[in-house]
Amino acid sequence: MSDWTLWLILAGVIFICLCVCVGMWIRFSDNILNSIRLIENGETLLENVNEDSLEGKINAELAKLCKAYHHAENTSVSQKKEVQQIVSDISHQLKTPIANIVMYNDMVLGRKLERDEEEKYLLIMRAQVEKLHILVQDLVKMSRMESAMIVLEQGPENLYQCLAQAVAGITAAAERKGLHMEIECPEESLVWVDKKWTVEAIGNVLDNAVKYTGQGGHIYIRVNPLEMFTRVDIEDDGIGIEEKHYSDIFKRFWREAKVHENEGVGIGLYLTREILTRQGGYVKVESIPGEGSCFSLYLPSEKAGTL
Repeated sequence: MSDWTLWLILAGVIFICLCVCVGMWIRFSDNILNSIRLIENGETLLENVNEDSLEGKINAELAKLCKAYHHAENTSVSQKKEVQQIVSDISHQLKTPIANIVMYNDMVLGRKLERDEEEKYLLIMRAQVEKLHILVQDLVKMSRMESAMIVLEQGPENLYQCLAQAVAGITAAAERKGLHMEIECPEESLVWVDKKWTVEAIGNVLDNAVKYTGQGGHIYIRVNPLEMFTRVDIEDDGIGIEEKHYSDIFKRFWREAKVHENEGVGIGLYLTREILTRQGGYVKVESIPGEGSCFSLYLPSEKAGTL
């Protein structure tokens, strides 16, 4: 066999190898481009089973990128919907008191009224202004809590003092309804919390207990030290809550249909849950419609807070 023949054979082999390599490269490039197009179109990218190959490794990384892209996109859509819902809820809450103020203001300004009637309308407007004031305060608290502007500074706090402050905030309203309150709490009981916001959380539950308990009813506050938490039970003999609504009552702006005539905007229990959760605690509820409710607030003990 001559040298020219050998060179021809060698050239042919090299040419075939180059063709195979080019073909493989084209297929590899097409697969990668196809994967990128799938990501651009929002489709899910499946990972290549053969991850030992270069194509498999690149495809696996693209699949991870695809998952991250979809997660970010879904999060963005979810956040936009949440913001839209918040704006809608706030608008709905503001609409009624503002409409009432405008209506009664026009009645006072546009008609010649007797002094007693004028005073009645002015008192109604004042009540609506106070409702707006409370609503705006709650919205500010909610906004600060959700935007992480509030930094909870936890430390050892006397639970008895926290309860005393929370009870002081609802005493006047409870006395107007002739409610009987009983408190069982060791004076030396300590919890690992932010005192200001824990008083707020407890106060919100007490406020609901007063609001939805009938004239001459009872509210019981009992403290039970546990191993990792201190449980604060706030029990009333009010209207109660249906079991299907146990999770709903902690949602922002949610209010059961039967309590729409009562004052409130549905932020208090939402804030209570947020405050407790951010401190490492939680809240549970048990209730019997028509007989009353018991909210159990689990506050981290000093031991749990120092672990």
